[in-house]
Amino acid sequence: MGVSRSGTRCVPLQMIEIPGRSGISMSKQPYHRVWVFSALGWASLYMTRMIFTPALPLIIDEYKISYTQAGTLASAVFWAYVPMMLISGYLGDRVGRKLMIGLGLFLWSLLCLLTPLAFSLGSLFLFRFLMGFVQGTYFGNDRAMLTALSPPEKWGTAQGFTMMGTGLGNFLALFLGALAVGALGWRYIFIFAGGASLVLTYLYIKFVPSPREEGGGKPAEEERFPLQNILFRKSLLLLYLIGFIVMTVFWIFGIWVPLIFMELGIKSPMAASLYGSIYALGGIPGMIVFGFLTDFFGRKWNMPRRTLMFFALAVTAMILLVTGLCYRPGLDLTVSCLLVGILGFFIAGLWPPLYAIIAESAPPKALGTVFGLSNSIAFLGAILAPILMGIIKDR
Repeated sequence: MGVSRSGTRCVPLQMIEIPGRSGISMSKQPYHRVWVFSALGWASLYMTRMIFTPALPLIIDEYKISYTQAGTLASAVFWAYVPMMLISGYLGDRVGRKLMIGLGLFLWSLLCLLTPLAFSLGSLFLFRFLMGFVQGTYFGNDRAMLTALSPPEKWGTAQGFTMMGTGLGNFLALFLGALAVGALGWRYIFIFAGGASLVLTYLYIKFVPSPREEGGGKPAEEERFPLQNILFRKSLLLLYLIGFIVMTVFWIFGIWVPLIFMELGIKSPMAASLYGSIYALGGIPGMIVFGFLTDFFGRKWNMPRRTLMFFALAVTAMILLVTGLCYRPGLDLTVSCLLVGILGFFIAGLWPPLYAIIAESAPPKALGTVFGLSNSIAFLGAILAPILMGIIKDR
């Protein structure tokens, strides 16, 4: 059994058992299967969450609400999502990570299907709030399973490949959602997204293995009291802060990008959402490229993963500055699409090295708790971003 520098034990492939159709255990299943279903799980999560974005202009018009109210409604999904990531990660470390993931997948698919029944602003807010609650079961447990079942030297690639599912789900929501919302109205797109997600739930539960062991090798006091040991661990505090900053920027564009294109002169909400999907599309290669480079530079030149992460942060900051200076009504559409796509590429590219570094720094028995805590802190930015942007736009 291999041991990484951080003490994390990687589960050998022969220890992963997946029941076959005949009921006979099939050993030596490749960890790539876990990667594929992890990515599809993220696609489901982001598709059911971001399907709200192409619906937002129509919701604003139907309920006659301000941008500030719209931003509050959009951020409702994160209010329960933030604390639930820490709670579910902690529970997953104890009762089973696959159990928490499967339960969450089923419940958020069901909630998405039922969202069209919301015929008041209050009930729509409630559906969004509950969606965040059940989606909070995924992140910490998924990242912990991925780390436990992947070789340490491939952690960056694993993070990048699987997190591209966020870009895929985002793109499907913005692109296909925009096509459907123009023809059918905003309520029907939730039915399509929820139905597709239910199919994935069945496949995930059937084909994704549960490792016999996840992590290990740490002192008993760290395993027994992980919260006390990880909350103020110096090696993690900076990573929590970086995650908060990146998440704030990510969701400023993730929520408002269709309306940004409308302010640039695109009249149709459907067309604005289609152009906005370029932001999500740019994130897919960004995560794959930076995930691969994180591992490649480490193997080739022994470059720390932190170096690549800080480089990507610096480039992203420069692109944001250029975008802010260029942004104005009437800006050339080609230039706008290019800037949005590049932003999506670099912002999404920050996640693979960040998560790989967290995997290196976390106590193995508390992987779910650490990942849950890191994203709980990061998503405070996701709560603030839509509301602050709404206030700015109303002024």
